[in-house]
Amino acid sequence: MLCANMYTMKGSNKISKITKKWQVTLPVVVRDALRIKPADMVTFYITTDETVKVEKVPTLGEVMGSVMSKKPFDVDKMTEAAKEYVVDNYKKKWKLS
Repeated sequence: MLCANMYTMKGSNKISKITKKWQVTLPVVVRDALRIKPADMVTFYITTDETVKVEKVPTLGEVMGSVMSKKPFDVDKMTEAAKEYVVDNYKKKWKLS
């Protein structure tokens, strides 16, 4: 997974303002470093030293690009299974269930 670390990027620290809806615009250098496009998803991690790590979530197409199969597959079923997998891992990580 690609990760943007604000402290190791070229130039000075990048600042974004938080909107009333708690939204943040990712600086261009972060978007470029992670190769993020509109509608892509990112995940945020809070590290033990209370810094935030941002990673791009790979799309199903990016993940499936490396898988070869002679059997036909249902993309909708695979997408749903992938979503369930991500939710289950999130719950395990944060001990929600």
